Amino acid sequence: IDLEPFIGINGSKREVSPYVVKAIGDITYLESGLSQKQYGYIDTKGNLIIDCKYLLAQDFKSGLAHVIKDYSVMTKEQYFINKDGNKVIDTNNYYIVLGFEGDICLVENAYGEYGVINKDGELIIGNFDN
Repeated sequence: IDLEPFIGINGSKREVSPYVVKAIGDITYLESGLSQKQYGYIDTKGNLIIDCKYLLAQDFKSGLAHVIKDYSVMTKEQYFINKDGNKVIDTNNYYIVLGFEGDICLVENAYGEYGVINKDGELIIGNFDN
C-alpha cells in the first residue's frame, strides 16, 4: 500500500468524511475536522489508512514516517512509524529529526549537535553525551 500524508490533487479540496483534504500550492494533506488539527495517512485512492492522531506527520521515506503525537513544554511524544502505523523508533531525545534517506536519518539534539541514526534508532555518527 502506498501511504502518504501528502497527496497530489492539483489544488482541489474534497471531503473524506469526517476528514478534509486541503491543498496549499501543490502540497495536499489530510487533517481532521477537529479544532486542533491532527494529521493521518491515506492511500492514493483517498482511503483512510492511519487515523488522524498526529500534530505533525511527515512523508514516508524508506518505509518510515516521522510523526509528532504530542509536543508541549511538559510532554513530548515523537517517533517513527511504519506503514501499519506501529511505533518503531522513539525520537524524544532529539530536537530536530529529518526523514530517512536510505538507512540513515539526520538528527539534532537540544544543544545544536548533529548526528545520524540508523533504522534501529542507534546513533551511528555523533556523540550526544550532554
